[in-house]
Amino acid sequence: MDRGSQGSNGSYAEWPLAGSNPNAKQTPGTGIGQKPTAKKLPDRLSFYFSVETVDLNRNDPAAYATSIPGHGDWVPPRSKSALIGSGETWYRWDRGTTTQLTEFDLPQVKPHLELYEEATMMHDDGYEKLWLIPMDAKTTNVSDLYGEGADWKSMSFVQKEDPDGIVYSWVGYMGGSARLPVPASSSWDDQLIPDMPYGWRDEYGYKSANSRSQPQPGNGLCGSISVLLCLAAFSCPEHELTQTLKDSFKYREWVRHARVHDRNGKKGKIARVFSDPWNPAMSKTVFKDIGQGNYGPVFV
Repeated sequence: MDRGSQGSNGSYAEWPLAGSNPNAKQTPGTGIGQKPTAKKLPDRLSFYFSVETVDLNRNDPAAYATSIPGHGDWVPPRSKSALIGSGETWYRWDRGTTTQLTEFDLPQVKPHLELYEEATMMHDDGYEKLWLIPMDAKTTNVSDLYGEGADWKSMSFVQKEDPDGIVYSWVGYMGGSARLPVPASSSWDDQLIPDMPYGWRDEYGYKSANSRSQPQPGNGLCGSISVLLCLAAFSCPEHELTQTLKDSFKYREWVRHARVHDRNGKKGKIARVFSDPWNPAMSKTVFKDIGQGNYGPVFV
């Protein structure tokens, strides 16, 4: 299926891939590890996106042949042939309202869309881990990426701080911390960020014992929209995704729902975010700033 046109730099050129350290020194106000500048979101924030669930191709040896060198832990496959998709579901998000596109809408819209960003997130039931790569791993071989460090990474975090001294968490690819740095008692915390399996040692979880016992209310979460959509998709059963997005993926707010999560087995979610050609206020620059947390938290 045609997924819209890519930018001149490719579908994942805007992401911090190989050789890009979010904690490295950067121009103040522009990097993931820096305080955001006093930027204001466009009055109308909107975009098109699609979400797809992927399973391992049981007939492809590459689905289980990958591991961390020297450890033997499972890592998602680097070959696109090892993933089988269930088919994309398409949506438009406009100022907190999610609308599913119909079969009539999609052919009218797709020729006008530009791909802004995409992400594939895979769940590992062995360690309750979420692996992440800033690309569509079903259509492009991860093994074709080049450069040091360009591979699946465990979801990671960076602590952010706004000009008023309010701290919050960035989540994404190649962050500086394996743990959620700013624990929160907000509705998104346990629904979007998994904890370690019951009875496992503390070092296996995304949250430390201290963060679980001392949450800080009101602290938010930011990151690329495609990553947040993957987390949202894992928060509910696949057949309830549309209603979950309508109920919970609001403007600068995650509204808690009562559905059981979909983090079981070895499966994945792919989220692809596209332009809204009917909203000239939107651009790749806006989405890059959102992804780096320069507008503050996306969810509180």
